[in-house]
Amino acid sequence: MGATAHVKLGSARSDPGPACAAEPQSGYDSKQTTLRGWALLSRCRAEERRSEDLQAIARQAILTRGAGRAYGDAALPPACSSAPVACSLQARRILDFDPKLGIVRTEAGVTVAQLAETFLPLGWFLPVTPGTAFATVGGLVAADVHGKNHRVAGTFGRHLRNLRIFTGRGELVDASRHENPDLFCAVQGGLGLAGHILEASFQLEKIPGPWLDTQMLRARDLDDLLDGLEGSEGRWPFHLAWADVAAGGRRFGRGIVDRGRWTDPPHASAVAPRARSRLLPTLRLPHGVINRATVRAANAARFRLASSSEVRRRSPYSFFYPLEQRVHLNGVYGPAGFVHHHCALPPERRLVQRYLELFRRIGGSAWLCALKRFGPTGEGLLSFPFDGYSIALEFPARGAHARSMVDALNAFVADSGGRIYLVKDALSRPDHVRAMYPRIDEWQQIRRRWDPDLRIRSALSTRILGDEPG
Repeated sequence: MGATAHVKLGSARSDPGPACAAEPQSGYDSKQTTLRGWALLSRCRAEERRSEDLQAIARQAILTRGAGRAYGDAALPPACSSAPVACSLQARRILDFDPKLGIVRTEAGVTVAQLAETFLPLGWFLPVTPGTAFATVGGLVAADVHGKNHRVAGTFGRHLRNLRIFTGRGELVDASRHENPDLFCAVQGGLGLAGHILEASFQLEKIPGPWLDTQMLRARDLDDLLDGLEGSEGRWPFHLAWADVAAGGRRFGRGIVDRGRWTDPPHASAVAPRARSRLLPTLRLPHGVINRATVRAANAARFRLASSSEVRRRSPYSFFYPLEQRVHLNGVYGPAGFVHHHCALPPERRLVQRYLELFRRIGGSAWLCALKRFGPTGEGLLSFPFDGYSIALEFPARGAHARSMVDALNAFVADSGGRIYLVKDALSRPDHVRAMYPRIDEWQQIRRRWDPDLRIRSALSTRILGDEPG
């Protein structure tokens, strides 16, 4: 990037005006607190440290945690550890931006919402965004997130230029496709275990305007729904389908395909939409409200009230982050939390049908059943997506029954040549995960090369890999 083209931006500003990024302040805040996975199923007590100087607090930390949007235990420390957890949320400076090339360099604690509020008015947006605006840049890298446009844009890792990593060996390292490429690939989708992510440089997407044209299509059954997904390429790069797996008979799998594209000039408004307040309350419902009867009624109403197939204008916030517009919904299943089972299956419709039928047969009932069509896999050795179908299901976590359901679903996914999204997992067994991720040993070798004593660990790595300090 040419030096004359750069603009430096301040970290705490939501307006897009140029500003000098101040140096991080020394010192840190520390407190003993209860850390939770987003699904509320996993939790632990730990010392959490926060500082603008993320590298300083990472030196003694067993793990770096961002906004805590990992559903399971990927962002939680091992239960037996007394080492602190570093929280990146105060390391939120946008360090550099090239307005000609659209390349931005940020600290790990910068959030998706911060990026959108800063760059949307300038005609740029993230090339890949997850379904939450609260995720941090460090989280985007550690989960190698995908979006509604995976078949077109791939995972977030495809758009990375450079990473700055503080390794388990205590070294500050730059990693890219040309410098330390093994670490670069291990960190993408590496769940924060291959190194503390301090900074990332990545390519933004130039957009014609800050609004989207969107269309909803109702599908009468599962085949019709999958037809809608397959037909959403080309002029509709963004797509996501909701399926009703509570409906019986021929209606099983009916649903809605929601698709979108950036609005082209001259129809694209120059005025960028404003994000809603990021201080959202949590909706909590009493235990047992989410059950087969209520799910069946809610799904029927959702399908019946779905809008027509006319094209309508929507803001990026309502289209990409529809569940975060008014309240947080992770409390609706009650204090015991919920299971979010997210899998990818090879591109065979019979596998999608059999997976959803298995879910119903073992007692599952879900108001959230989201499907996408994936494209090729990414560079990350533990990246989740591959060419096939993505299916995400949510259901209440009710003791041993929830674990037995996860076991049954995982056995089917592994036997089918699929895999689960580890950043959303809390209950899977090591043998299932190893069957799904054939490159896990290769990744582990690279991880140990940069962290021979396994100083960076998590509850997930202890559960799945049996991590013990060297």
